[in-house]
Amino acid sequence: RGAFWVGAAFAALGLVLRILTTVDSDKFKKAHKKREQSSVSTVRALQPFAMPLLGTALSWFLYDVIEYGLKQNDTAIFHANSASIKDSVVTVALSRLLVIPAMAIAAFLPSYMQMKWMQLLGFAGCAVTNLFLAIFYVDIHKEYVILFNTLYIIQLAFQSLPGVTTMGIPAVIFPAAFKGTCLGISAATGKVGATVGSYAFAKLKNDGHISWIFWTVTCTALLAALTTVALIPRWDGSTLDLMEKAARAGDSKGAVGILYAGPTKSTPKAADLESEEAETSEESTNEGSLSGNSNRESE
Repeated sequence: RGAFWVGAAFAALGLVLRILTTVDSDKFKKAHKKREQSSVSTVRALQPFAMPLLGTALSWFLYDVIEYGLKQNDTAIFHANSASIKDSVVTVALSRLLVIPAMAIAAFLPSYMQMKWMQLLGFAGCAVTNLFLAIFYVDIHKEYVILFNTLYIIQLAFQSLPGVTTMGIPAVIFPAAFKGTCLGISAATGKVGATVGSYAFAKLKNDGHISWIFWTVTCTALLAALTTVALIPRWDGSTLDLMEKAARAGDSKGAVGILYAGPTKSTPKAADLESEEAETSEESTNEGSLSGNSNRESE
């Protein structure tokens, strides 16, 4: 019951912070206004972005299969190495504490590394580490407990990288008009993966197939790495600016093409910036004129 009270308290705090601190950006407001004026449905507008959306949704799905599958069952995994459940709980708690530095590094790494390569590194490292655990589980899980625990913590550290990117990538690569929609679809797909991972890994644990859990993680991480290579784009700030401009102009296919063209390594041309400033100024003037006309009519 206490756990539910804690969960409710954090949920209430999040709601308060959402109301008091979160505001829509000007870019989103302009994009949302154009979307409302458009006759194209959201589903049809999203169709050209099917490839990046599939990439972000599938990556999040596979990541949550791994994360939730292991975290829901790691007490039992460590219990197989120790004499008491108490020792396994303490081991789980210590493993979480030791991973905190990796989580902190993962939070800052996108400033210095492409998120595509960051995600690929995380999934690849997770696959390699769990492959070792799967192959040598019988030999090391009782005889070399320190080695087993160290490898388990290392794979948790690698999980920190896609833990950041699976949320970060869909938050930036889609146009402002339906960025929230794409992020929501990706997150919802991830929770489906969490359900699948929790159930499947629990089934393996209950059947006594602990080593199969590591084989499953290895295969899932490899599939996630392939998904990252095939479907996740590379970009820089200029790429996102040009993509956003093309999307606002109604050229969604062109926007996707710009996204997958990779980093431009250049800033938008001065003429483009002037054009955008002129467009913004014109919108503001039109809104001011409409407001003035409305006021005169009311007078």
